[in-house]
Amino acid sequence: MTKKIINGGAIVLIILIAAFYYHRYRMAPEMDFNRLELTDLNNAPVKLESFKGKKQVINFFATWCGPCIREIIEFGDVQAILKNENFVFICISDEPVERLQGFRERMPQNVLILHSVAKFDGINIYTFPTSYLIGENERVIFKKTGELNLDADALAAELKQLTH
Repeated sequence: MTKKIINGGAIVLIILIAAFYYHRYRMAPEMDFNRLELTDLNNAPVKLESFKGKKQVINFFATWCGPCIREIIEFGDVQAILKNENFVFICISDEPVERLQGFRERMPQNVLILHSVAKFDGINIYTFPTSYLIGENERVIFKKTGELNLDADALAAELKQLTH
């Protein structure tokens, strides 16, 4: 009987640990975007409130992350496709501004790259990339950890559909 209780307890513990890690690494956290402390690549403060009324694709990334780089390049193409649809693509990293400045030179110029003053683990970002779509009404419409669809036309169509 004692062995069954121990085995049952072990199974419950394993399930709880698995749920914790699944939630931490596979689910995009709830986020108060207006509380983020951000700067541009010249260290000037930027508030996401300044994009009020726009459809925002907000992406948390790392410069060393292959899927992140592919996604940012794709965002440049999608931004061009959606140029008349009131979208802005905002990519945020907590890496040093100097590193982001060098990274910026290799990325599409129509994608905004910002620096997070807070480290990502302090805002519960543990998976790269993590993306959010915020509607013109400032509500989160969609959120995802991991890479988005990397076909520019398909992603543009999906973003348009989600925001209409």
